[in-house]
Amino acid sequence: SLVVVALIGLGYMVPVLLRMRRVKAYSPVAEDWIWHVALPLVAYVSIATCGFLILRGRFGPLYCVGGAALLILYIGIHNAWDTATWMAVHGRDPQNEPAPPGGANP
Repeated sequence: SLVVVALIGLGYMVPVLLRMRRVKAYSPVAEDWIWHVALPLVAYVSIATCGFLILRGRFGPLYCVGGAALLILYIGIHNAWDTATWMAVHGRDPQNEPAPPGGANP
């Protein structure tokens, strides 16, 4: 049900958080923490809460589920666009490319 979906989403946030902390080519700023951690956390906790309320026989929280689903969609679009833009601008920076064999500069 919705609670299971929310728990899976929260579980997926753990590897995302670990990857964000391991990245060397880029240091995450506050905006990255908001879009990759805080907003998904709000959405998945909202879905889990609504799932519990629906199990108790209330159906008004379905509007909240719809809002949380739209938030997750918007987060995905924003993060994909942000990543593609960063790669287009910084993808060929010298620090992002592996060193050539023999240490020669191209």
